[in-house]
Amino acid sequence: MISKGIRTYLFFAKLDVQSQLKYPLDFFVQQLIWLVYTIIPYLGLRILFENISTLGEWTVYHVGILYGVIGLAYDLSRMLGRSLDDFHKLILRGELDLFLLRPVSLPLQLFGSNVFLRRLAGIVQYLAVLLYSIHKGMAPSAALFAGILISTLGTFLVFLGLLFCNATLCLFTVRKSLFSELVVDTTATLGYYPLKFMQKAVRALFFTVIPVGVTAYLPISRLLFSRHALATAASLFGSVAGGALFFLLTLKLFTYSLRYYKSCT
Repeated sequence: MISKGIRTYLFFAKLDVQSQLKYPLDFFVQQLIWLVYTIIPYLGLRILFENISTLGEWTVYHVGILYGVIGLAYDLSRMLGRSLDDFHKLILRGELDLFLLRPVSLPLQLFGSNVFLRRLAGIVQYLAVLLYSIHKGMAPSAALFAGILISTLGTFLVFLGLLFCNATLCLFTVRKSLFSELVVDTTATLGYYPLKFMQKAVRALFFTVIPVGVTAYLPISRLLFSRHALATAASLFGSVAGGALFFLLTLKLFTYSLRYYKSCT
């Protein structure tokens, strides 16, 4: 069953990727534009640290690692979950009706039907910043890279869950809401910086309702500053568990809300 689902996803994704690569020059130009667009937040980060040497114990390289984790998770979710971001279009064009008629998992069809390759430029940029920050600010080790990978996975699941929340809202509003811009983008932007220095209300939000504090900030801060291996391991477990739980809850909410869907065609 799992292998069949993977084959189905790869089939839909292959068709979409091939259609985007039909015009290689246009694809290349889009990548360049997107690379410039995604580097702007990091330039802002560097400018901030031109005026101050550190934020508490956080140097520019420590924040760069957190920035890389949040950015990778965000852009990966936006690349693979593009159909959830544009879910209102599927409803208005009647494409959701076709998806529901097929004897194939709806989430798999959504993930495979629109792979937003433009996000590759952002992924490359975030990965470059992450590796550069590790090289300059830390002693690289297998444990560090494994921890960063685990934290990125947990945070990716949170962002994917937020996109499912966006799709759920579209089932009731039909039109595009501001949820994606106000919640998903703002979560990524605020997540670039250590939550320790933010307002209590923001910290409470990101440790409870939208758990990027659990999946990104806490495990990364443990990896960078904690000498207690057990506490670090617990935070990494919490990252995956928290991200998976949030994702499964939002997926369940989306699946439940489908029973109230009314076709627009």
